[in-house]
Amino acid sequence: MGKKRKKRMRILGIKFYILLLLFFIFLVLVFLNKLFLDSPQYAIKDIPSASLEKYFTLEKKHSIYWYYFAAIDELEKNDQKVNNDKNYNKFISYYWSNEGDIEKGLSDFGGRRYKKNILKKIKQFEQIDQVYRDKVFPISKKDCYEYDDTWGAKRSYGGERSHEGTDIIADKGTPVLSVAKGKITNIGWNELGGWRVGIKGEDGIYYYYAHLDRYKEHIKKGKKVDKGETLGYVGNTGYGSKGTSGKFIDHLHFGMYENEIPINPYPFLKAWEENYN
Repeated sequence: MGKKRKKRMRILGIKFYILLLLFFIFLVLVFLNKLFLDSPQYAIKDIPSASLEKYFTLEKKHSIYWYYFAAIDELEKNDQKVNNDKNYNKFISYYWSNEGDIEKGLSDFGGRRYKKNILKKIKQFEQIDQVYRDKVFPISKKDCYEYDDTWGAKRSYGGERSHEGTDIIADKGTPVLSVAKGKITNIGWNELGGWRVGIKGEDGIYYYYAHLDRYKEHIKKGKKVDKGETLGYVGNTGYGSKGTSGKFIDHLHFGMYENEIPINPYPFLKAWEENYN
């Protein structure tokens, strides 16, 4: 009995050390996961369009990437006493006083821990930055156009609904350009959109161009398109059966969808307008 008991205790001891080793490995994996894996990314819908427009404008004006301002807001969003404009100006001042050294500027602005938190936070905006960065406006600046923020405006054709895009007013026949590289996934007639093109961008965004008068030659489903490539021409088609036109003024309806969720294109269009053409 004594030998069997000792053997049983030895086996239990081995199992204990194996479980202890597995638990240690688990802790190491958890630590490595926190250390190396990316933080959850913000979706465009998570940030108000007015805030995005403000961030993009600040980047253009001060040559500081927009996501630093977004990160500052996110870290201090629960502090009701914070004045965002004063915060931005203070950060900008420290940035330039350090001759454009962003990390030194952040340290002077909020301290080492604050700098570390900001640098960690900006990684969560990488996907949005891919959408913002290096795009073109869908109408060339050599052509006449105008637009405003028409996101959410009421529409009644086909039932009460909200406008899911930005209307860019331009003359019939004005070339419509692809804002990004991508692949045509939808083309043809749509009752609401008339002659339309849908492109899945390399950045993961679905870009929607509607009410076209006609398509550019060789534009077809499955075709890969380059940034700035002509897709078709401004028209006034839609709101009826195939071929319906003239129900509204000539314009391009431009839409953007992130994981099939509509997002306001206006702040991006305002930024892209200054980048190209």
